[in-house]
Amino acid sequence: MKKFLYGITTLVVVCGTTCHVYAAPLKLNLSINMQEWFGVVKHERDSGQKFNTLSVSTDNEIHFKAKTFLDNGIEAETFLRLNVYDGRREIRSVGIDEEWVSLGGAFGKVYAGAKDSINKSLHHEPVDYGIGYDDVSVWVLRPVTGPWGRMPLMNGQARTSLEQLSSTQPMVGYISPKFAGLQLGLTYVPNLGTLGTNSRSGTSATHHWDVTLAYTRDFQGFSVGLDSGFAHQDARNRLAVRNDLNAWNVGFKIGYAGFTLGASFIETQRPGPHADDSYTWNAGLGYTNGPWGVSYTYYQERRRGAHTIDSRHEMFRAHLVSGKYALGAGVTLKTSVFHGRFSVYNRDIDHLNTWGYGLVSGLDVNF
Repeated sequence: MKKFLYGITTLVVVCGTTCHVYAAPLKLNLSINMQEWFGVVKHERDSGQKFNTLSVSTDNEIHFKAKTFLDNGIEAETFLRLNVYDGRREIRSVGIDEEWVSLGGAFGKVYAGAKDSINKSLHHEPVDYGIGYDDVSVWVLRPVTGPWGRMPLMNGQARTSLEQLSSTQPMVGYISPKFAGLQLGLTYVPNLGTLGTNSRSGTSATHHWDVTLAYTRDFQGFSVGLDSGFAHQDARNRLAVRNDLNAWNVGFKIGYAGFTLGASFIETQRPGPHADDSYTWNAGLGYTNGPWGVSYTYYQERRRGAHTIDSRHEMFRAHLVSGKYALGAGVTLKTSVFHGRFSVYNRDIDHLNTWGYGLVSGLDVNF
């Protein structure tokens, strides 16, 4: 697959550099998304912990996109995203979150730059018209002690796309044209988190690749989407039980007459002890009619954990009911009611188990 991606990229580059190709000047498009949330949350009273009842969260992004068509029919596009706040308890200055260039045509589309896994673009999940199922844990805090937080996957924010394994990494990617509703997506990252070359003798992950096959079709008022993907990374950890990472995911979504039913799943086998293996799944139903919509989503994330009675079967579960109403062009009022729970096998240990429920409402503005 690595040779295939390099071959496609080289073919497009050679064509672009050896042929006499002209294009109109790039036209720059600017878009801004601002999400401002206010929440009221009730936590379980765990021993030794105190929680705020009221809270504010924000998630703001600025997108720059430019594209043009060359005289040979190839579409050239560039994209850059600035992330001001990410809404996940991090207050930080403006930073580049994603930047890439692409060339597209009858052969498909080739990407190069810092971009999420192509699997994210082809993956199907349940709809949510509120804060998002993976943001419930922003409001329901994890226990401050115990096994939580040792792995980034076990924090209640794991998505079911392969994005969580390759997010805004220096990569090359490819999306094929559609054939009878089928589409192929490929991603290759030589060195995760590193520009240029990297040592293969240490513990850094190298050679991430993933492949995705997706199917979408509309017929007789129905819209159907299915996908499945597989990812692999070389971990190069000589002390680990396993020296690589493998993951696979599936997703589906079907829509009819304003209703949308969806579900998705990912399983990950990480380097090291089997305690780090995990899976995540979700399912939900949504309905829209004109300016308003409602949805329900169930989400579960589970980590195998150590083989002790206290910490095995680490789990986060969330129920999320959301609604939206379009106040005007680009301005939407959204509200979510949720319940989230962190737990382990031994439910009697208070500081390893906690829950919370709350109401969060805010504006989602796009212009």
